Amino acid sequence: MSFITLVNARRTYSLPQGPLHAVDGVDLRIGAGDYLALAGPSGSGKSTLLNLLALLDATSAGEHWWRGARIDGASEARRQQARAGQVGYIFQRCHLIERYTVADNIGLGLIDDTGDAADRQRRIAALLARYGLQHCAGLRPSQLSLGQQQCVAICRAAITQAPLLLADEPTAHLDPQQAAQTMLLLRTLHQSGATVVLASHNAGIAAHATRIVQLAAGRIVADAEYA
Repeated sequence: MSFITLVNARRTYSLPQGPLHAVDGVDLRIGAGDYLALAGPSGSGKSTLLNLLALLDATSAGEHWWRGARIDGASEARRQQARAGQVGYIFQRCHLIERYTVADNIGLGLIDDTGDAADRQRRIAALLARYGLQHCAGLRPSQLSLGQQQCVAICRAAITQAPLLLADEPTAHLDPQQAAQTMLLLRTLHQSGATVVLASHNAGIAAHATRIVQLAAGRIVADAEYA
C-alpha cells in the first residue's frame, strides 16, 4: 500500500536572481513500512523533499498523494490536520524549547496522547536511558551539549510512535556511540511497523536503509532497493 506518492512534484522558490527549483520533477512512491534513505550532497534537495513528505511545506506543482488522497493545493490547516498524530520528525536543528525541561521537551511528542501519565513518564525515561541521559531529565536544553540536544530531539520524535518517521541528518552532531544507538532506534521503530525516511549525505548512514534514493540538483538520479 502506498503511503505517499509524488508525481512530477516541484518545489520552487522565487529568489532575486531567479527561480530556484529545490525539488524539480520528482516521481516517488513510498509504501507503508518502507525504510528509505534520501542520499546526496548538501543542496541536492533532501531537506526540501523531507518537508514535502512531512506536509510541512507544499508542492509548487505536480501531484502529491497522502494515504490515497490528493493533498497538493491543500491549505496549511488541511495539511496540519492530515499530519496530526501521523508524523514524527527529527529536524536537522533540534528545535528544543528552552523554557521546558528535557523530559518536557520529549513529552511534547505526546501532546495529543490521552494515555496514562505514569506510562508517559516510563516511556520518556526509557528513551533517555537509551542515551545515558537519565540524569538530564530535569535540565534545560542550554545545559546540554549539542549532541545531547540532538538525542533529546530524536527521543521527542520517536516517542510519538507515529506511522511515519522522518529524520533529517539524524546523526550529524552525535558521537559514534550516540549515532549507533540512533540507527538502532530507527531500525527498531521500522521493525515495529513505522515507515522511516531519513536524509543523509553520509553513505554509511544511508546504507542502514533498505532503499536508497539518490538526489542531485533536486532530481532523483538513482533509486535502488537492498535486502
